Amino acid sequence: FLVFIWIGSDSNLQSINADFGKDTFDINETVEIKITTTPEDAEIESLKLSENSIAKLEYKDGKAILHFTNTGNATLFLTANETIQSNAKHITVIDKEAEEKKKAEEEAARKAEEEKLAAEKAEQERLAAEQAAAQPQEPMVWIPASGSKYHSNSSCSGMNNPTQVTLSKAQSMGYEPCKRCH
Repeated sequence: FLVFIWIGSDSNLQSINADFGKDTFDINETVEIKITTTPEDAEIESLKLSENSIAKLEYKDGKAILHFTNTGNATLFLTANETIQSNAKHITVIDKEAEEKKKAEEEAARKAEEEKLAAEKAEQERLAAEQAAAQPQEPMVWIPASGSKYHSNSSCSGMNNPTQVTLSKAQSMGYEPCKRCH
């Protein structure tokens, strides 16, 4: 008799490593988790995902597929054959479409607020201009290069090169009204 004793490696699953590929995912993504076993030829009979509120696992034909169900953060790990736990991975699930929509809405609201403020400022400036126009303008008078009287007419009393100033300025300079034209 020849007796062959096969001394081979134990193919019972000792450990698993789960590679999620990245840390942040979009809610619309479906991701295949790369799983490596020790020993390499060990079989995974069952695979479960840790309890979480953001993803569901589909394990079929040796492939582990993650389907995201909600946005948020979670630390995920896999359990193979009811007892062998993988490494843990902290992941974040976002909704890019919703975030972009929210950002666009915030930008539109900011622009609307800027336009509203610009319109209010323009209205305030318009009202200020109307009020300024409605107030009576100070009368202007003519003063000579030499003399002590102010005039309402530049040619009164034969003035040469008179200067036009406000009535209050002429009065503050000591000029008095001309008896002919005032």
